[in-house]
Formats: sequence, C-alpha cells, structure tokens
Amino acid sequence: MSTAPCPDFDTERLTVRNWAASLRDEKCRASLGRALAGLLSEPVLRHLPDSLQPDLARCDPMRAWIDARAANGTVYTLRPREGGPLLGLLTLAQPAPEDLRIGYLLGEAYWGRGLASELVAGLLRALPPGPGRVIHGSVVPENTGSAKVLLKAGFLPDAARSTPSLTLYTKRA
Repeated sequence: MSTAPCPDFDTERLTVRNWAASLRDEKCRASLGRALAGLLSEPVLRHLPDSLQPDLARCDPMRAWIDARAANGTVYTLRPREGGPLLGLLTLAQPAPEDLRIGYLLGEAYWGRGLASELVAGLLRALPPGPGRVIHGSVVPENTGSAKVLLKAGFLPDAARSTPSLTLYTKRA
C-alpha cells in the first residue's frame, strides 16, 4: 500500500505509529519481532482467524508474520504515550477508497483497561474524511470484549455478511 489510510495519532494514553519505518531498520525490526513473540500469547491468538496465526514451523515465524501483515495493509504499533513496551497493533486495509477494514490486538496484560475502546475512538477521530466511507471490523463470536468495543464506537452487526465463525461490524463514516 503506497499511502497510509490514516496518519499517526495519539490518544490520551496511546501513541499509534505506522510501523513502516521500523521495518526498514533491521535492529528495529528484530526488536519488534521479539516484542511480538511475547505479545502473541495463546489467549491473544485464540481470537485471531487462521490467516493471522503465526506459522511456528518456519525458521523465523515472527519475521514471516510481520511480512504477511505488512503485505496486507498498513500496520500501526501501540505504545504508552509516556513511552514503553509494545502494547499491541492496529491494522488497516483499504481494498477500495471508500472501504476500510480495521483490526487490532492487545497483549493479554493490557486487556480490560479500556485501551481498545480508546484506540478505536482515536482512530475514528484521526481518519481523514471520506465521502461514503464504510468501516468494517470482524470479530469471532467468542470475543465478546472486542464486539463491545465496536458497538460502543457506533458499529452495527452486519448479519447478512457475517458467518457463524465471524461477525462483521460496520460503521458508515
């Protein structure tokens, strides 16, 4: 993707930055891989679709996972505003100018603090205006916390486009 669908932004507690520059620097990329290896615990991975699961059979699974995420959209790192460890990721894919797909994950240690709600609200404020823009987020049914985050941000379930294994939420911007 040549241009990011959203500029970097901050919320009250988060710094949200496009990871593209970090991927160009091998030391930063290696550090990111180590941070992700610690963040992607079994409880975090449980809520991600198969396409987002790291291939642990590969010799460097985090490098391959990072490459796959980067190839499928724009990825942003989430860190505390005052600096500190990687808390999670935000992914944005834009298959068409008016269509934006969001995804996010937080390390298990950061669940239940309102950070996902703060992230989604901050994203909605930071997005450049676009006529007729539709924003989508998908959630596995067992991930009730993420479903609540999207509902709180004004997304509505799209029953016609959902499946038994994935509920699609939509918001018109």
